[in-house]
Amino acid sequence: MSSSRLTRVLWFLGSIIRMIRCFRVGSLRIRIPRGIARAKLPATSGECPKCAHHNNHYDGNMNFMHRDEEVDYFPSRYDRVQHAQKYPINPAKVTGTRDRTVIPKFNDFKQPGERYRSWEPDRQERFIVRMVKMLSDPRVTHELRSIWISYWSQADQSLGQKIASRLSVRPHY
Repeated sequence: MSSSRLTRVLWFLGSIIRMIRCFRVGSLRIRIPRGIARAKLPATSGECPKCAHHNNHYDGNMNFMHRDEEVDYFPSRYDRVQHAQKYPINPAKVTGTRDRTVIPKFNDFKQPGERYRSWEPDRQERFIVRMVKMLSDPRVTHELRSIWISYWSQADQSLGQKIASRLSVRPHY
């Protein structure tokens, strides 16, 4: 076999292999679910989605709806684009004056501190024991423990000190 004939055969085989790869990838894409209706694939090919759904994609990618009628090119003379229904606009007018005011800084720890101080001493003690038990869990890191102690200290300083002393941790304010 001459070298020119061998190169032609190899070139031909290479092009065939490329064509096979192209067709294989193309058929593979058909099997992989992609597109808009991916979440609504029917269990069998005879089923259609249960809810009335209109997304303007009749004959597009991954359409499993069974259609016996003529090809529908939407929008067309037979099925025009429908406009959405008019939504009534509330005729009430908002009146008033705009004022520029300084918004007071929020204190997220004021209410929990007042709540803790309103409890009886035995209930405060039960709460402290519960928090110490929760924070002494081996999965709680030192960083989380110190964050929680600082939160309880901001709510009530004595609460943070009591929890920190039982956990042998210095409170950070």
